[in-house]
Amino acid sequence: MAYNNLGNCYTLLKRHNEAIVVLEKAVHQDSYNMLACFNLAIALKNAKRTEEAIKTYQKILEYVPDSYETYNNLGMAYYSLRKRP
Repeated sequence: MAYNNLGNCYTLLKRHNEAIVVLEKAVHQDSYNMLACFNLAIALKNAKRTEEAIKTYQKILEYVPDSYETYNNLGMAYYSLRKRP
């Protein structure tokens, strides 16, 4: 839980790479911690690592298939990958 909280603090400070490092530790400690996975996906998306964020959101949906927040963020991640004219 401490890594998750620290990762959230880094995300709020827009220190996304540092957030990713500690949130990956949180997920490594407990791969079923969907809150840490969700926060990791947000940090990845904020760090412009959208493909990795998408994979993380998809992992969450395997365990929590009715998470509307995850579907929303996944849709936004896909939308951000579209090519702009």
